[in-house]
Amino acid sequence: MKSMQSLVCGAALLALCAGAEAKELTYANHLPPAHPVNKAMEAYFADVSEGTDGELTFELFLAGALGGGKALLGILRDGLADTGMLNPVYDPSELKVEALLSELMVADPRVLVGAMNEMVDLHCEDCRAELAAVNAVPLMSFAVPSFQLLCNKPVHSLEEAAGTRVRAVGSLSLIAAKFGMVPVNLTSDEVYEGLQRGQIDCAAAPFDWLETNSLKEVASELILDPLGAIGGLLHLAVNTRAWEDMSETERAAMIAPLGAALAEITFSYGAGSAKALETARAEGANVYPMGDDMAAALADFRAAEVDRIVAKAQEAGVADAKALFDTYLGLLDKWEGIVAEAGDDQDAYAKALQDEIFSKL
Repeated sequence: MKSMQSLVCGAALLALCAGAEAKELTYANHLPPAHPVNKAMEAYFADVSEGTDGELTFELFLAGALGGGKALLGILRDGLADTGMLNPVYDPSELKVEALLSELMVADPRVLVGAMNEMVDLHCEDCRAELAAVNAVPLMSFAVPSFQLLCNKPVHSLEEAAGTRVRAVGSLSLIAAKFGMVPVNLTSDEVYEGLQRGQIDCAAAPFDWLETNSLKEVASELILDPLGAIGGLLHLAVNTRAWEDMSETERAAMIAPLGAALAEITFSYGAGSAKALETARAEGANVYPMGDDMAAALADFRAAEVDRIVAKAQEAGVADAKALFDTYLGLLDKWEGIVAEAGDDQDAYAKALQDEIFSKL
């Protein structure tokens, strides 16, 4: 009888200990709840929780509940959130190397997503060192589908573009200047108010923002020509202490669904942009290609872009800048081949992400 009591007490103690090990982690970003990233992240965290038998759970603070886009680095660094989003474009002094890599815009976001994640996670020691300095462990980053000009006034030509105030960050600000526009540095959550209040006349943004950020209410002049996709938007970084406090099993559960989650973001984001454009057109927005003079200016900009960024990296003191970008350009070529083979098969793309990148973490 006594041994049975000991067994029962031991089992009860084990249960209590197991319960004590259960952890709720927090996640923070500034994107609206309906954003493709947040829809995919909800499913991702559910998968992680299931993979740990409920030992890891997550509370999500979205839409800037803990702070806007420019505050997120400090929030993650200081442990105010256990996991969250970092945008190197908003923090180029702390995340210099990744911000420089992200300046090179790429036509196909699927190629950009594969190459950037492989670069940062596996081939860029300086990127990871900069992230470690702000107490962050990188897991995955998404790419915004190609940016276009969404305006509240007609912009058909360089003459109409001249002097127009446009929300543009990173390389987009240089394209805007090439058009004679005046770039204004706003975060994505500030764009709606900027257009509404006349702070800006246009936003360089993906068509998806017409819906997710409600820009269709304040922008009805939509220019079709793509400016390029931007990558390196690190939507899942983990606070270093939170990562170190995880067991090997918990870390494995965090890594296992990464490929599927990132593929879902990439494909749904692209589909969302196409649908948002179709809806805006049906609701009366003016949709048109940029004028020939604007297209020529954009082509001139692209032709010199790699040399410009490498020179900028060298001036900023990035070690072996040319070798760094040679590696990145090689990865872009590699992922062009992978994407061509996968085509529109989201599962095949997810498997490639997992096999080529995340399985090696």
